[in-house]
Amino acid sequence: MAQRRASLQLYKTAMNVVYHSLVQKPMVFTPRRCMSGGFKALPGCRMMWEDMHRVGMRTFASSSYVNDDGLKSILAKESEHERSTYESPEELRNGPPEPFTLTEMQGDTLMTLTRAYGSNETVSVDVMIQDDVNQDEPVAFEDEETGEIDIDVSVDFIVTVTKTGSKQELVFECSSDGSFMEIQRVSLEPEDEDELEEGMYTGPVLDELDDEVQEALYAYLEERGITPDLGEYLLHLIHDKEQREYMDWLDKMTSFL
Repeated sequence: MAQRRASLQLYKTAMNVVYHSLVQKPMVFTPRRCMSGGFKALPGCRMMWEDMHRVGMRTFASSSYVNDDGLKSILAKESEHERSTYESPEELRNGPPEPFTLTEMQGDTLMTLTRAYGSNETVSVDVMIQDDVNQDEPVAFEDEETGEIDIDVSVDFIVTVTKTGSKQELVFECSSDGSFMEIQRVSLEPEDEDELEEGMYTGPVLDELDDEVQEALYAYLEERGITPDLGEYLLHLIHDKEQREYMDWLDKMTSFL
């Protein structure tokens, strides 16, 4: 699990990015083509950008001394503001795509979707919210002709397929922006992570595989419900989870003070 968490730390999210130089420009997302099949304006992306802009532009006076009571008051006001403007995304209200079930715990950045497949398979999807401010930032740019802003938003997640009676598991490292799903790496690993030795060969470089093999791997995942639609759900899920955890953190900080 520790290695899986470390891998999930690599994923990029737009929630922690504020582009101050763009605050006077129209906040409009436009389609953007990419090598993996294209980027479409994700429903809710406008909300995500506006949230980033709102958080980034809300400032507090830092030049004057603030005692414990002052900090507590500021945090309480921030919490009240966040909770008064929070609304669960419509895309999450009916739960994850069937037949997946979602498992998450308050205070834990890891979320897991699980489903059974056939008579002896379990498919799990692990995704983690961003908690490393040193991660690479997604790219935002302005269209020279329209002045509109485009941002490349994607989510990384790990798909694990296990079989009853097998001591191995098939692991896919994937990425999706809601309009495409890309396999970044595939490996066959021991189910017991303690048996995963450093330097152990677990699989080839995906891009070096024959096209027919790559297509078969994508079909394998699609048959098990790993699709761009699932990727779109995960994008909304991590954004909402980040917001809920932030509000909870504000309340805990206020209580501590």
